[in-house]
Amino acid sequence: MINVAITDAAPLLASALRRSAIAAGISIDIVQAIERPWASLTFSGTRHCLTLTMESGKHADEWLAAIESAALLMRGHVAGEPALVARRQLADLIEATIEVVTIEDG
Repeated sequence: MINVAITDAAPLLASALRRSAIAAGISIDIVQAIERPWASLTFSGTRHCLTLTMESGKHADEWLAAIESAALLMRGHVAGEPALVARRQLADLIEATIEVVTIEDG
């Protein structure tokens, strides 16, 4: 078996968010994704700021209410707890901004 190092967490994070949303019965579109380096005393990684849209409804409300406790599983990376930093109602859509810190696992 060949081990391939995954260095870009953004597509993995997007997939993890989509899987979480699908499990909650909704579909999300990622309309903007911004990344910047992040570091603490012991870890370094990336801070992701993602703007999502989804159809309004009970499932979307419940998913967003629980997003901060979502476990976002990503191969080769660890995602911190997602934070819902903004939410707007746009006619029949919800626009939400979520921030997540990821670090390489290994």
